[in-house]
Amino acid sequence: MLVHSESRGLALARGFIVLIMPAVHTVLVYSNDSVKSGWIGTILGFLAEQPGAQLFMLQMGLFIGIGRSKTMQQVTRRFMLLLLSGYTLNFLRLVLPYWWGGLPGTFLLHNQIKYTTDVALQLFLVGDILQFAALGYLFCQMTQRFLPGIYLKIVLLIVLLVISPLTWSLRFSHPVCQYTWGLFNGLPPQVFFPFFPWICYPVAGLIMAQIVNQTHQRFKLPFWIFVSVLSIVGGYAISTLEAPSWNNNFYRLGVGGTIFHLGAAIAWTSLFIFLAQKVRSNIGFAFIERLSSNITPIYLLQWIIIIWLIPLFGFNKLGSSATIVAIGATTWICFGFSFFLRKNKPKHSLGIFSINKKI
Repeated sequence: MLVHSESRGLALARGFIVLIMPAVHTVLVYSNDSVKSGWIGTILGFLAEQPGAQLFMLQMGLFIGIGRSKTMQQVTRRFMLLLLSGYTLNFLRLVLPYWWGGLPGTFLLHNQIKYTTDVALQLFLVGDILQFAALGYLFCQMTQRFLPGIYLKIVLLIVLLVISPLTWSLRFSHPVCQYTWGLFNGLPPQVFFPFFPWICYPVAGLIMAQIVNQTHQRFKLPFWIFVSVLSIVGGYAISTLEAPSWNNNFYRLGVGGTIFHLGAAIAWTSLFIFLAQKVRSNIGFAFIERLSSNITPIYLLQWIIIIWLIPLFGFNKLGSSATIVAIGATTWICFGFSFFLRKNKPKHSLGIFSINKKI
């Protein structure tokens, strides 16, 4: 098992991202362009796009790798529950507000919703991180089962990095086939976390887990710092040689951009393991760790709350002062309600982002 400081460092790394998650999405939905390009948007954008969701996916692969093996029945069940959770969230945060008139026309236009087809269906089928988490979880469990060697996983990661941009232009004429394939190669706002190239992060987590296992389940921080710096520098260098279209969208990056963000996620993980080793437990750390253990309700609630409050705050309208007020409101509603649900949750419940050894 990982020592306590390492487990705590991993929890702190993802807990800090949870801490800023409602704020990031509040600015994304409510704030005007000047706020998004100003200091608030710049700081939150940096934190969201450098460690961000990549960190969650890296740790998902890591804990699959160091956790106990699952039966196919367990894997299939979790895969289906993740998919169900993703589409249930779409229904609650998008379809219901649309039906009661809570989504303004500017929101639909911004998200390229076409009035020529069923608007509710388009909103329901939006691909987001839960849909990708389902696909990524299934893929990594199968990889762990059928490619046990670390060198095979490294080759797989390289192949995935190289082929990801090559898949982006593929299309199908049949709408059902195209929608399904879109979860693998799509673009926002229809698909925010396409399988290619996001699958590279959890696969890298599997490799990370195997290295950790081979060192008797210990993180060798100097090694991981070296890997992160090499990935950041090398990824940036590669991105300068790629087509500009490969790296102009955070959700669908080329080889260089993906390696760069992988390095940032590893660096973020190493930083918080270092802090957990050097800094004593304190109120701030305890709060962040508690957020880390409440990822599921916070993620679900923050999106529902933020979208449902569009009639109050408006879409892409708030200035700096109003944005700060909105951030405070959505953050504390999310955290407060999620802690309440945590105390009163059923004994057996699904932790969508319960990134721990039981994954």
